[in-house]
Amino acid sequence: MSANNLDTLLVDGNMQDASSDKISPLSLFCTNFALAITNLEPENVFTHFYCGLRTDGDDTWSGPNGLVRSIIAQLLRHLLHTLLHQFSAGTTIYSIIDGISTFDVDYRRAFAILEGRIMMMMIDSV
Repeated sequence: MSANNLDTLLVDGNMQDASSDKISPLSLFCTNFALAITNLEPENVFTHFYCGLRTDGDDTWSGPNGLVRSIIAQLLRHLLHTLLHQFSAGTTIYSIIDGISTFDVDYRRAFAILEGRIMMMMIDSV
């Protein structure tokens, strides 16, 4: 793949018999390929989405909409991580959120998950 051009690699095994499986042999290939790429080119951004694991209609990440939202979320997480590393080590980042009680509902544990991920990013950036 060229660094100067946007490239797309689509691997469709067209495995009709395995289409109902959540994980297929091609899933393993995709995982190994992704690990190899991230090891060879750690400076590049890698996103992933396993469609077979996101088929439940109650899953917020299911279907084509979930795929796009997941990829965008992964890219934004990488961007936030990059932006945070641009601050000097002694910089304090304040987040002021007004009216948080407006969202005082479960939202499928979204805030607990988000809080955990933010804490992990803060720990990783130290």
